[in-house]
Amino acid sequence: MNNVLSVRETATQASERDDRINQFLSTIGWGEAERTAVKGGASTRCYTRLRDANGMFAILMDIGFMPTPTNSIKNDSAHNQQQTILPTLNNFCSTTKILRDWGLSAPEIIAQTAERDLALVEDFGEREYIRLLEKGFSATSLLSMAVDVLATLHNRIHDQPLFTNDVRTYSVETFISQLSIIPEIYCPFICGKAPNASEKEEFKALWKPLIEQAFNTPQSFILRDFAISNLFYLDERSSPMNVGVIDYELAGKGPMLYDFASVLHDNRFAIPTEAQESARMTLLAKFPTLTHEQLLLGETVFCAIRQIEWAGICARYTQQGREGFLAYLPSIWAVVESQLTHPSLKQVKDWIDRHIPISARRTPLQKV
Repeated sequence: MNNVLSVRETATQASERDDRINQFLSTIGWGEAERTAVKGGASTRCYTRLRDANGMFAILMDIGFMPTPTNSIKNDSAHNQQQTILPTLNNFCSTTKILRDWGLSAPEIIAQTAERDLALVEDFGEREYIRLLEKGFSATSLLSMAVDVLATLHNRIHDQPLFTNDVRTYSVETFISQLSIIPEIYCPFICGKAPNASEKEEFKALWKPLIEQAFNTPQSFILRDFAISNLFYLDERSSPMNVGVIDYELAGKGPMLYDFASVLHDNRFAIPTEAQESARMTLLAKFPTLTHEQLLLGETVFCAIRQIEWAGICARYTQQGREGFLAYLPSIWAVVESQLTHPSLKQVKDWIDRHIPISARRTPLQKV
């Protein structure tokens, strides 16, 4: 049942974790359920699909399983920043309540431990967007439904203030800080050479005006991982509840276009150009104050930020001993490079070309 095997977990840790899970499931009447591991990818959580004797399904979410890496990086700002935003079950529970109160399809929380490290939640099944897209389902239809969710989130947060202290606020400085994972971790670990202090400052300075411009767009409640692997088509429900959402522990107040860029650009599946343009037109119709130029710049900036940060996270996970993440680099950098063609990002492109050679973006199985 341990589905994230790339993290080194001692036999004692595994045994204690299994005992804790067994006790929790027995207490809530799911102790005899059939268990199937669910692929967790880069998640800091562990998921197991349960099927009871009556054929009912649920998902066990273990957010406390992650052991401390034995090879973690010390004393760098990007690493420390990432540690401060790691999700907790408290974040999941509070955001779930917000989304469900707003009429969106977040999974029902069936049961949870007092320590809030284990939860049994509603199972949306195997209807992820990415799975449907790979089977030929209409990308235009799926993206249109996703845009409905983004519009709902925007309308709800402005109509119904958030009565919780758990909600983050994403600022220009937040994104700049998270991008520092590239000069602090990716360059020294993957490229073999860290930029000097002035080059690091240059990287931040290049991004600041771009992010400020991208922030001059509708502010909303962003789920932060609004990706095709985290959206589910629930055809038995009406809009906007026909889109199930998961992995929103890092949700908070921020620019709506971050989530829009996340669903439109994924390194695992290329959304057809015509479906992307249709989604843009749908979005512009719902946000009449947003111009096409603002949309394209914001989409480009936030897509590049998301994928560049993901490249840095893959490097950090590899440095910590989590295997297999270097294999993502070629597809990640392919998405980044497609965004760097925007004229506004030319100086960023020049910096990346100087400090991250093509070989450090295309070598998936070993460090350069």
